[in-house]
Amino acid sequence: MSECESPAVCTGCSGEQSPCVCHIATKRAALLLNLGTPDTPSNADVRRYLREFLADPFVIKLPRGLGWMTPALSTLIATFRGAKSAEAYREIWWDEGSPLKVITERQSQGLRHKLGGDWSVYYAMRYANPSIRNVIKQMSDDGITDVVVVPMYPQYAGPTTATALEVLYRELRTQGLRFSLAVRNDWYDDRGYIDAQAELLHRFIAERQLRHDNSFLLFSTHSMPASYIKDGDPYEGQVRRSMELVLKRLGWPADRTSLSFQSKLGPVPWLAPATEDVLAELAERGETDVVVCPISFTADCLETLEEIGMGYAEEFSEASAGGTLHLVPSLNDDSQFIDALAAIVRRGPRRMDHFASVEPLSGSSPHEPIESLVDRLVMVGVAVPGPLDQRGAGDGVVTEATLRSMHREREDAIEKARSINKLTGVDGCVVFNTCQRAEVYVLAEHDADLGRLSNVLRETCTCADDAGSPALLVGRDAYRRLLECGLGLSSRLPAETDALEQACSSARMAMQAGTLSPALRRVFDYATERAAEIRRSTGWSDYSTSFGEAALGRLDVPVGGDVVIVGGSTTSKKVLRTLADAGSSHLTFIYRGGARKDIVRHVRGVAPHAKRLCVHRYDDDQVLEAIAHADTVIFGLDRRTPVLDRASLKKLRDFSARPLTIVDFNTFGSTSGVADVEGVSLIASAEVRAAAAEHGADTQAAEGFAETLLKVRQSVSAEFEPESCCSGIGADRGLEPRPLFEDGVTQQVSSACNGCDSCPVGRVAL
Repeated sequence: MSECESPAVCTGCSGEQSPCVCHIATKRAALLLNLGTPDTPSNADVRRYLREFLADPFVIKLPRGLGWMTPALSTLIATFRGAKSAEAYREIWWDEGSPLKVITERQSQGLRHKLGGDWSVYYAMRYANPSIRNVIKQMSDDGITDVVVVPMYPQYAGPTTATALEVLYRELRTQGLRFSLAVRNDWYDDRGYIDAQAELLHRFIAERQLRHDNSFLLFSTHSMPASYIKDGDPYEGQVRRSMELVLKRLGWPADRTSLSFQSKLGPVPWLAPATEDVLAELAERGETDVVVCPISFTADCLETLEEIGMGYAEEFSEASAGGTLHLVPSLNDDSQFIDALAAIVRRGPRRMDHFASVEPLSGSSPHEPIESLVDRLVMVGVAVPGPLDQRGAGDGVVTEATLRSMHREREDAIEKARSINKLTGVDGCVVFNTCQRAEVYVLAEHDADLGRLSNVLRETCTCADDAGSPALLVGRDAYRRLLECGLGLSSRLPAETDALEQACSSARMAMQAGTLSPALRRVFDYATERAAEIRRSTGWSDYSTSFGEAALGRLDVPVGGDVVIVGGSTTSKKVLRTLADAGSSHLTFIYRGGARKDIVRHVRGVAPHAKRLCVHRYDDDQVLEAIAHADTVIFGLDRRTPVLDRASLKKLRDFSARPLTIVDFNTFGSTSGVADVEGVSLIASAEVRAAAAEHGADTQAAEGFAETLLKVRQSVSAEFEPESCCSGIGADRGLEPRPLFEDGVTQQVSSACNGCDSCPVGRVAL
């Protein structure tokens, strides 16, 4: 035994009492406490959640002697507000669940990774699940002895921090549990938190080229009754101090900012001014760009995504005649915020002195030119070629069967994006998955070893045994590939518009996964904008159509009765537009998951009369009930397992009396055994694809198509064309004149190179 070690000293037990402190090993854990969220966006679960939330005396304080009315009042409010709140939750619900819960889980995972060592990390919700009661019991079962509690509210308030801690202490007493407890609350002026919030805000406004002379910065925070502040709650003062420090760190002038309060409930006076009132005043003053920072929220939730991002955004746009409300995301699982949380757990808040100077971040510095960003782009992946695709065998080309055999569910794509985004040298990742391609786009960091990164990506993205080597394109070749996808040059249906929207959808998914860096977002935004411009300027838009429109135009599908569209995909949205344009009046659009702002706005824009139905699963009873009343059902899904089988369908109604037509766009098949049900007509995906192919063949034979196609390809080739070979990617990166790959893989000089033998510009693996 070394000198620094000593045997365990017993303080008096017999040596056989395992609960004695002498025999219990120390196990540390951090416990994150957040507000809570309904288990599902159903009316019943939302009402249940609201009843629990509103029954909390910390939330609704009735006058002395009337506390007995709180349960009845909470039930009454939940009953009347439940359906409307449930609809709002359905609009922001993600595939993985409630945004607040998903983000809190990501925060706990990031914190666990950052703390390392023997730390465990748990999270619990004040209302709903996972409950504080169940989580502390789990911690006890796991043998945790030392706990650092972090309420996820930077600013202390009775209805947030106090009520969560009150329940925690009560449950510890009830369960008879003893932890060595440390509570980290009041971290509103913690240096790490302030830096993380200011840096996030700085990146956001810089990405959008916003400055104090062309935009107004509004900090919005959850309101509370003014009486709470008068009774001594420190919430408002702490919020104002956080805002002051963030502004100093940001370097934003105080006369171009303001603080407002949102989410008022009830008739009593609340903190003012209200966010909606301030936005109306700004619109009246002529402000057209307002940046809203939800400063008291550490995770995006209903109040940020729906109340600000949808409701206030639309109101401001209308009041300002087309102005834009730019919603800054909450801190979420931002890496700098996770670093700050880890520091708070380890040693508590590092408070910023009132008189200490704060060094501001740099002002709105010039952006990196888009050409430079494009030079850092890398693409790796496989695809099924379309009739206009000019790629040869081995160039990432696969068959449809091979592509279907690969795991490409949304959850798989999110997991892959996050794993790739963690690779050294990666500055953002987008997984571009459709029924025709499985491609990954990443942006290399400035100092990345591009050759090494490319090899790692190629190994990481080898998706199937029979897929061969995936295509790997670098810099301008990768950008051109993305542009060709957006123009429908690599699609089964020439000039289709779906791929352009699918690229935008992939970027949105990356944003939800936390892998869409501001720089990579700029590249995707630029590519989609250029694709749209090329369509207009060349006349390519005259031949453009969606897959759904092309197929439905060739198929004999009855659309005059009740039509149900199942799936929130790009195909489903285009089908909805097609049917609405054709005059179908009884439409139901069923979707699930995701931050569905795109769905809501699309349905409102193209078919405002359509019924929107957000479900947890596509085989829920709500879906079957809608199908039971339908004349036509159109499946626009991209999933492996069927959602409707013969047994379930036969229970719905007698289809011989009222026939049903099912149109299935899903290449995997959304139904099983329904074709032999009397009165049911099934148009399977093979027939749908054949109909679209007929439309595509006629398009290619149309007058002027060949000339327009040539113009489009010339426009694509002209994008970022270098003046000389050595002005492309590699020359300014310090790469040695050697191949990017040293493992015997066949090399080919890209179209961005003039053909010299030694320059590493754009060499790609085939």
